[in-house]
Amino acid sequence: MFMKNYYEILEVNETASEETINKVYKFLAKKYHPDVNPENKEFAEAKFKEISEAYEILSNSEKRASYDTELKEFKDSQNPTVNYEDYQNLKNYCIELENKINYLQQDNLNIKNNSKIYSENNYNNYEENNTNYTNQAYNDAINQAYNDAYINTLKNLGYKIRYKKTFKDYCKGFISLVLTAIIISATAYICWQIPPVRNYLKELFFFLN
Repeated sequence: MFMKNYYEILEVNETASEETINKVYKFLAKKYHPDVNPENKEFAEAKFKEISEAYEILSNSEKRASYDTELKEFKDSQNPTVNYEDYQNLKNYCIELENKINYLQQDNLNIKNNSKIYSENNYNNYEENNTNYTNQAYNDAINQAYNDAYINTLKNLGYKIRYKKTFKDYCKGFISLVLTAIIISATAYICWQIPPVRNYLKELFFFLN
């Protein structure tokens, strides 16, 4: 099933104003008018007809609203559906995820039992710290397992995964940049205080003197 995208034909976005559509149409109509393209008249006629058809719909508010509804339904219908093979892949991922969780739960139980033995030997502080650490590691591992299975499932279904940087990521990058600049500046200053190094740099960059 195919549906013409009149917005792409007129080279405008779906939120373009009526004024923008009118201006773009006049420009494209002039550009692809058959009389202006005698050397490629058949292509120009087809293009001009397509542009006029798109303009007829998008320049009319009622027709445009109806078209927008149809276009949205068409795009929704093009989304990938889950077939039997995809279902089996998803089922296998769920089984794998369940096995990982069971393994982590058993491992966490063993660690807690070991911590209890240490506690009975008056290692209270060790038990508290170790329990907090293992609980955190357990929770992180489960979250990572869920995340990996979810991402792998989406990739197998044909989705493209894009990661968007958070404000925290930008802050980390800025802090790293500042620290790098400070380290470089401090290193340069220390090197400058060493006479042989300073004299060498002066000779190397004599044009700065």
